[in-house]
Amino acid sequence: MQKILAAGLLLTALAGCSKKDNLVDNKQQEAPLVKLIKPTQPEFYRKGENICVTANASSQNQLSRVSLYIVQTTGGRTCFRMDYPVNSATFLLDTEVPVQSDMTGNLAIQVEARDVFGNTSVARQVISAE
Repeated sequence: MQKILAAGLLLTALAGCSKKDNLVDNKQQEAPLVKLIKPTQPEFYRKGENICVTANASSQNQLSRVSLYIVQTTGGRTCFRMDYPVNSATFLLDTEVPVQSDMTGNLAIQVEARDVFGNTSVARQVISAE
């Protein structure tokens, strides 16, 4: 009888923990938010000009990294990448990237945010360069 009572108490305790764990798991599965502030529309850049990139990233969880990529839309070659280690729930990216000779045609400006659980989110804007 005591074993049955102990087993019942253990199951009740586990069921209570399970509900709490589900709430934590849901929060852990939420992707960060990324808003690209600049550039906001297709723009044209020439070699030597600076591409101004501003983005805001946030997460219900703590962010671990924000990455800036400039990728050719044809072929997917990465022309530029910069990783910013983050240890907070929000991050403001505000930088300038000079247009290099290998940055030609249509380029995607991509800002990716990653939280401590590995969830990611990306904001993207296509520009042109010559």
